[in-house]
Amino acid sequence: MLFYKIHSLILGLINNNSLNRRSDSRNSFWVVLFFLLFAGLGLWIYRDYGISADEMTQRAIGLTSLTYLANLFKLPFLLGNSSPLSNATDVFLGQRDRDYGVVFELPAEFLIRILNITVDAEVYYFRHLLTFALFFCAVFFFYRLAKNRYRDWRLGLLGALLLILSPRIFGDSFFNDKDLVFLSFFIIATYTLVQFVTKPTIATGFWHAIACALAIDARLMAIILPAATVVSCGALTLRQALRWPTTALCLTFYLFALVVFVLMFWPWLWADPWAHFQTALHNMARFRHMPDMYFMGRIISAGNLPWYYVPVWLGVTTPIAYLVLFMVGASATIFALMRSGKMVWRNHNEFQDLLFLGLFIAPILAIIILHSVLYNGWRQMYFIYPAFVLVALRGFYCLWNWAQAKKVWRAILLIALIGSMGSTGYWMVRWHPYQYLYFNPLAGEFAKRFDVDYGGTAYRRLLEKILYQDSDKTFSVFPIWGIWQINYFVNSKIFSETDQKRLINDRSEDCSDYVITTLMGNRQQYSQKKGFEQFDELKIDGQIVYTTYKRQVRLYEFFNPALGKVIAFSSPHARCFLKQGWSSSTEDWGTWSLGKVAKLSLFMPSGTPKTILLDVRAFVGPKQTQQEIEIGINGQWQKKVLLTYFESNLIKLTIPASAYGKEWLEIDFKIPNAISPKALGMGEDDRQLGLGIKSAVFE
Repeated sequence: MLFYKIHSLILGLINNNSLNRRSDSRNSFWVVLFFLLFAGLGLWIYRDYGISADEMTQRAIGLTSLTYLANLFKLPFLLGNSSPLSNATDVFLGQRDRDYGVVFELPAEFLIRILNITVDAEVYYFRHLLTFALFFCAVFFFYRLAKNRYRDWRLGLLGALLLILSPRIFGDSFFNDKDLVFLSFFIIATYTLVQFVTKPTIATGFWHAIACALAIDARLMAIILPAATVVSCGALTLRQALRWPTTALCLTFYLFALVVFVLMFWPWLWADPWAHFQTALHNMARFRHMPDMYFMGRIISAGNLPWYYVPVWLGVTTPIAYLVLFMVGASATIFALMRSGKMVWRNHNEFQDLLFLGLFIAPILAIIILHSVLYNGWRQMYFIYPAFVLVALRGFYCLWNWAQAKKVWRAILLIALIGSMGSTGYWMVRWHPYQYLYFNPLAGEFAKRFDVDYGGTAYRRLLEKILYQDSDKTFSVFPIWGIWQINYFVNSKIFSETDQKRLINDRSEDCSDYVITTLMGNRQQYSQKKGFEQFDELKIDGQIVYTTYKRQVRLYEFFNPALGKVIAFSSPHARCFLKQGWSSSTEDWGTWSLGKVAKLSLFMPSGTPKTILLDVRAFVGPKQTQQEIEIGINGQWQKKVLLTYFESNLIKLTIPASAYGKEWLEIDFKIPNAISPKALGMGEDDRQLGLGIKSAVFE
């Protein structure tokens, strides 16, 4: 039965001369089925995604506003056992990002508190579900927007499907609670914008004010919506498409309601609305975070972007067929504009097309003219993508009408579109849950030319493979934080509390058993590093995103502290214990100290070891006959020793009682007579040598 309906639908599309056919109750089957399948898909896979780097920050922003409300209104179920502050606004003082809107974060954290969700993983799963639910609603409004423009439910569904089958948008819709939340509210506000300018009434103005306020309180860039509303109403009034008294009254009501709702949905503004809003607007225009990024194979600053930054990112992360349709749609819209002459547009459909093209182009021009800060690809500009899809839909509509003379051309167009969307859908399934890492063929070797997983969301699968190889062990994974890679720590929150404790992330690089690398970061370093082997690799379309390297021996097991067990510093793995003042190269006997101060840190064995015996070398000879060494343990200086032999120097140290029960034993050395071979006329080696550590053993 379903196959027959699909077959009839496709034949009907090819045979119909026009797509502008009004929908009736029979077509609701397809619409309901479409959105039921979409909702079911989201509920099925929303727990598959990792956590992006911003999610903890966004939670903190929401919690700050929730705490403010709890103190302002003295709400006991939110305050718990805490007493309300005398000045509720004090809670914002410690929040750097207090100028962010909380229209999504505040309700999300309120629901988390009301539902008593306390487990980290469940908190983030719930937030991911809310993010998708909002996107789901936005897709429905997008369907209505496209359907109303073309007065055809089929084009409405096609537009919705184009939006869903946009890999980056779809992937981010499960975890990006900043940019996808803003995109979703922007879609809803665009829908109400069209409704309002088409028929200005108090009711449409009321709903449009709410929608615009939600978008503005998600991100201030949405102020272009009221601007577009005023311009549209003015233009339509001048064209006498709207009656000016009614329009002026409704527009005034809309603007007044907009101000009220913006203030209502943003608690930080309450204390000083105008000053705080100005602060937020200023910070948005020139954002405080300006990282370096990899773009088209070179390093650029987020504060000094080339004008083509957004067009290039859009061009390499959007399916090529969509780009082609957009160019056709944009050309058709511009051609209609030129053909209309002084009229600018000839009917309401052409007006909507100009509006959609304007909502796409105007923000890009604003970014270029204002030299705004963007980073992490073009995610801050995702909100222009729905307008892009609407223009692309215009392109399909034009091609469809152009091919109406011959059914074969329509069949070819339909096959090409289905093939392209099918290919994109297959890619999204094939690389699930990494849709947010999509690049099209125009990007070339994207991993070498662009930032890839800038949000660190893909860490989840890498960490899972490390954790689940043995459910009883702990694993030390180095949390690299650098220009090309962010800390994986946030992603560990997706695991159970037990598994979180099995991930050790506070050890140095030399003390970690696993290192996750990026192609543009330190992958090459570790591919050539002795003592490490490749453990895991994440590739998308054959290109390396992450590589996990594993130490060939697990440090804690290899150097498992035990009485009588020798710790040999000739092993490259022993560098973990050389904390300060040691040579970067390990020799076949051990390692030299560098400079006049050095530090060792050793795992403490269980029990109560009495002493530790060190076997050391001293840099002595005919021109440097002795080395005086002062030694301390855990901050307590114990003894001074005078070394006169190059080899066979054994130093026994008493372990103080204060060291028992601690994980590490810290041993400090002062080497006042350290000197370089070059200074002694013994060659060109200018390292200041004094003490060489060969081995240590607890007794």
